[in-house]
Amino acid sequence: MKLLIKPQKEFGVYQSITPENANWKWLSFEARLMKIDEQWSFKTESNEIVIVLLGGNFKVDSNKGSWETLNGRKDVFSGIAHTLYLPRHTEFTLTAQSDVLDIGYGWCQADNDFESKFLTPDETPVVIFGGDNATRQFNDLVPPGFGCSRIVSREVYTPSGNWSSFPAHKHDEHIEDTQGNLLEPQQDETYFYKFQKPEAYAIQQVYTKNDNDSLDEIVRDHLNEQLLKLWATTKKTIGFVTHSIPEAVFLSSKIVVMSPRPGRISKIINSNLPSDRTLEIRDSKEFLDIASQVRDELRKGSSDE
Repeated sequence: MKLLIKPQKEFGVYQSITPENANWKWLSFEARLMKIDEQWSFKTESNEIVIVLLGGNFKVDSNKGSWETLNGRKDVFSGIAHTLYLPRHTEFTLTAQSDVLDIGYGWCQADNDFESKFLTPDETPVVIFGGDNATRQFNDLVPPGFGCSRIVSREVYTPSGNWSSFPAHKHDEHIEDTQGNLLEPQQDETYFYKFQKPEAYAIQQVYTKNDNDSLDEIVRDHLNEQLLKLWATTKKTIGFVTHSIPEAVFLSSKIVVMSPRPGRISKIINSNLPSDRTLEIRDSKEFLDIASQVRDELRKGSSDE
């Protein structure tokens, strides 16, 4: 499974996720830049589709009706989206009506027919979710219960330094309780990022059913390497919170160990590992010695409870 697919830097389709390159069953996603009066035609066939205005204006003519945005937002940081839901067996042509049009759209197999729906920003539910440094804003473009077969679409605004996907959760297996209530859905899911500043970045961690699944370790290793490159490029101080001792040692020049309940700094451990370290350093004596210091301090804190 390919977990990170980088966008192209040109007009046309600049991001594309398919069941083939994602190695899953249902969901496809594209993002597209268009010039004024440029047209894009599409047949949904057995799929339903959601088109989200990222920036600009468009009109859509189809065998299900016609819709038009007149006051579309400049970009995703300048207001809420216009959203168009189209059911299966729809044929449409979308025309760009601004100098530059930026749209994202996802489609998946549908089992039933539903009515087309066009939502303006004023009609879009907005929810503030989470708390503390996990607070974020949900724009429920196509929420559960929207009136469609299976597709869901949300915009999430995450303030700088905050976490979005908290508490941690997953969607890789279908689980119901003894009464038949759904505890975990199995679903394909894409995260399409937009950043407000060129120097911005996001960290996304993935986990699955099996704690020993190599997928999780591959993702973590890749994120750690990218974070070290970012640190070297920006030369900024970065604070990173983790429950993984190897991750803490690999990333840090200084490790701050916290005590449990109440959380207090119990010890600061300096690292003498080279700044241009690679993953292979985790097998070195220096790395293992620092990890042992961190582990001993954590055990000391637990025994003091």
